[in-house]
Amino acid sequence: MIQRVQTIYLIGSIVLFVLMLCFPLGYFVLGTNISSFDFRGVQIGPDFHHTLAISVILFIAVICEIIALILYRNRLLQMRLVTFNTLLQIAFYIALVSYIFLYKGEFKVTYSVNWTAFLPLLTIVLNILAYRAIRKDETLVRSLNHLR
Repeated sequence: MIQRVQTIYLIGSIVLFVLMLCFPLGYFVLGTNISSFDFRGVQIGPDFHHTLAISVILFIAVICEIIALILYRNRLLQMRLVTFNTLLQIAFYIALVSYIFLYKGEFKVTYSVNWTAFLPLLTIVLNILAYRAIRKDETLVRSLNHLR
């Protein structure tokens, strides 16, 4: 339902995920060659290197957010999905840092951060706010059930 504030938080999180899928996460610089690093991978030299972990994490996170948005009547499951999505964002950062260190060590490149690399932090904040609003609704419904 659009009247609930957690719906706005979840829609905002979905929009941020779509932005992460559309723009590069950063750039690798090798001499004069600049390669964009996005969710699919990076072109360093003649080879294209896939980043499967980042792709899978982002797609699962988008699907979980959409399912959490649709399941507005099942608040307990919605809270679990939001928590799982927050853990996915932490896993995203672990995968991102590991890929950066892997490519920096293997190809002797430098990495420059793009603004989209900070979007998972915003999604974590939006997920925390959505979780708190869902929990508030759940406690309100339970307190009304006690009055009956």
